[in-house]
Amino acid sequence: MARMPMDVVHLLTYFQDVERLFARFEVPDELRAHLLRPYLNEKGKILISRMDPQLANDYNEVKAMLLREFKLLRQYIYRSLIQKHENKMRLACCTQHDWLLF
Repeated sequence: MARMPMDVVHLLTYFQDVERLFARFEVPDELRAHLLRPYLNEKGKILISRMDPQLANDYNEVKAMLLREFKLLRQYIYRSLIQKHENKMRLACCTQHDWLLF
């Protein structure tokens, strides 16, 4: 696994690569946050150390917090929606619905 990039522009693709690796090797959910931690950059490690310990053990919470802190959460959600939906009209409807739920 590669180290977390210093440039936030590459952070979205970094998490996609990490998740592909986890899926490829069938890493259990409870180990994902622990396996990610050594590969975080200094800022990422500092942010994780400030989290509630229960939340810091959950990969999805760690990823959401890092994306939120680096101001990339909206871009990540939008990209994942684009990958799910090929039709632009359907994407627009789902995006509006998902933002209401978010």
